[in-house]
Amino acid sequence: MRKLLFVVAAACVAPVVLARPAAEVYTSKAGGYSATFPGAPKEETKTQRGPTGEVKVYLAYFAQANGAAYLTSHHDYPGKPTAEQQKTILDAVVKGATPKDGKLVESKDLEFGADKLPGRAYQVDRPKLSVRGIVVYKEGRVYQAIVSGPKDFVGGKEATAFLDSFAVTK
Repeated sequence: MRKLLFVVAAACVAPVVLARPAAEVYTSKAGGYSATFPGAPKEETKTQRGPTGEVKVYLAYFAQANGAAYLTSHHDYPGKPTAEQQKTILDAVVKGATPKDGKLVESKDLEFGADKLPGRAYQVDRPKLSVRGIVVYKEGRVYQAIVSGPKDFVGGKEATAFLDSFAVTK
């Protein structure tokens, strides 16, 4: 009887385990960063309005059926901003990630990576989902790594592992 229960349980669990995609290290050679996604990310380029005009944003993202999403992006920022202006850029990114129905529950400065790049870690809670991210500035480029989905996912191990895997390589 125990063997039968084990076989039935294994048969029920195996498809779920086997259906999980393999983790994939994504490297953006043009962007100069890497991150470990839970599967192969899709790439996309979007043009957005920025404070100095149109900005091309390069994205890599992976979405799961349960509503969890992983995203990285980079875009170039014109000029050579001072350290204070770099903080203003980071503030603007966090503000842009906080919609009207969202509440910024965490925003803290960080020194990112071995080069101690200026960055910000943040979390935004919305009625149906949460967003947690890192934004980093280096030599005219703004980098982001973001997870979004149910609050328990955003604060969980998989989301943390993704954010921890993010590295600026340029």
